[in-house]
Amino acid sequence: MAEIAQRFKDQDLDVSGLQAEVYCYWKQEIWHEVLTLLAGMLPEDKVAQILQWLLERRDRDQTWLAVFLAARCVGDVRKRRELGMVESDVLVRLKQLATYDLSYYYEPWDDESQIVSEIRERAVHLVASVWCHVATYEWLKDRAQNDDHYAVRQSEVHELARGWRDDVGVQDFLRNLP
Repeated sequence: MAEIAQRFKDQDLDVSGLQAEVYCYWKQEIWHEVLTLLAGMLPEDKVAQILQWLLERRDRDQTWLAVFLAARCVGDVRKRRELGMVESDVLVRLKQLATYDLSYYYEPWDDESQIVSEIRERAVHLVASVWCHVATYEWLKDRAQNDDHYAVRQSEVHELARGWRDDVGVQDFLRNLP
């Protein structure tokens, strides 16, 4: 990983090279940790280009791994403001995935229901862990009360309890949930 970052700094590898030779492994979750750590070592303006590229990837299997990887990469960038609008684009996509559903009918006990739950819960977890600020807190509170999916409401409550456990307002909110 350090060798890749050094090749990039030495101009032997540009952003398109990184995309073609390294970030092309975005579909393989076993690579996500390495790709995330690498994003933390690269200049923010280049990471922004990689994030945009990830958001443009077509996901025929609807696993949304590129979006999840992009969120993790945002979490490892030191100077997020230098990412520009792509950071908020990643956040918007994650929030959309928190309400993700399939375009066809399926029964609640079908495998599809489990897949939908996993995608939604993973999106909620990433929003809560990467964007730990007041707006996220308010979003989680709203979703914990209004999400139509029971497992996702549980996930949102869990993230509130995990991320804001010392906040008296959160403790009161969680105690008063139905």
